[in-house]
Amino acid sequence: MIIQNSVLFITGANRGLGLAFAEQALQRGARKIYAGVRNPLMRAGRASYRSDWM
Repeated sequence: MIIQNSVLFITGANRGLGLAFAEQALQRGARKIYAGVRNPLMRAGRASYRSDWM
């Protein structure tokens, strides 16, 4: 699957597989990622804000 310059929609991106998919998509050059999360300021159970995620 070609990720470079793609636009993706990922559900459950706050933890687990969804988070892993979102991180890999960023590393592989996705142009834009729409990520469904419960709370955008919480990531994997820890409060951490990443500007590249917003």
